[in-house]
Amino acid sequence: SAKVDIVFDPPWDKDMMSEEAKYELGML
Repeated sequence: SAKVDIVFDPPWDKDMMSEEAKYELGML
């Protein structure tokens, strides 16, 4: 749920989303 929220919150592109998602997951 949290992951989806973080990914759906910001208007990022598929590339940026993937990069950011990876970073967020790594940091978490």
